[in-house]
Parts: sequence; C-alpha cells; structure tokens
Amino acid sequence: MKTAKIAEIFESIQGEGLYLGERQVFVRFFGCSVGCAFCDTPLTHFKEYTVEELRAEVLRFHDYHSLCLTGGEPLEQVDFLKDFLENIRDLRIKVYLETNGILVDAWRKVMSLVDIVAMDFKLPSSCRCGPFWQEHESFLKASLGKDVFIKMVISHATLDED
Repeated sequence: MKTAKIAEIFESIQGEGLYLGERQVFVRFFGCSVGCAFCDTPLTHFKEYTVEELRAEVLRFHDYHSLCLTGGEPLEQVDFLKDFLENIRDLRIKVYLETNGILVDAWRKVMSLVDIVAMDFKLPSSCRCGPFWQEHESFLKASLGKDVFIKMVISHATLDED
C-alpha cells in the first residue's frame, strides 16, 4: 500500500499568485530535493497517509475554492499523488499544484488530474541552486493548455542576467 509523507493539512487563504485571497485546503507534502537558500518552509516532521486516509482528511473541509498541493515538492511523491488524485476525482474538487517546475516526467503523469499550476521559477542567483533553465522550459512546454502561472523570488542576491 502506497503512502505519502505529509507535513500538514490545513485550511487557509491563498497568499500569493493569481488566486490570492481564495480559500483553499492545503496539503503540504514533505520533502524537496532542491534546497533553495530562501526556503520559507523548513519541514521537520511528517505523518504518513494512505490514499484513503488523505481523502478522509480532505473531506473534513467544505466550501473552498481549491485543494492546494504544496510542499516541499508534491511531484517527488508522484506515484502516490497520481493515485490520490484519481481517488478524489469523483469529488469534483479543483486541484491547484504548487511545484518547482523541474520534474517534467512526474508532471506528465498527473497533469490531466490538475486544474491550476503555480510554478516556482528557480533563478540560480536567488535560490543558489540550479540552473534549471532547461527543466523549466520543458515543464512549461508540457503545460500548454493548462491554467499555469509562474512565481519567482527576487532578492538582493538576484543577478541581472538571471
């Protein structure tokens, strides 16, 4: 039985991007292999959920715009994510994925099950990682036709060439 490492599940208001101000249920997946210098989500603990357990948690919430899958990086647990999204399809919940836009092969496995994508564009000078230019380009090309928008962190470390 597949499980996922989930750091937290909560309801809140989306605080950034095109859906700013919308009520969402957030499922924060544990783990991210990028390690951005500016990461504001230091994950230190998690609980393992089966697909059925996570579905039951999501069903506790009502009257929200969308289910926000965030992290960490949800696509690092893509096999579970695919099973989960297929399992909740009958609920007709709008699915909003926050991702680093690097894991295009994983994205292709679930893209038909996701409605909205908030992609974090990782500028090498800001995140002190990467570069991920090619991965981001591939991810965005694969996302044509989806509701996608890009977010990026601009800091004092950001170089003009980025």
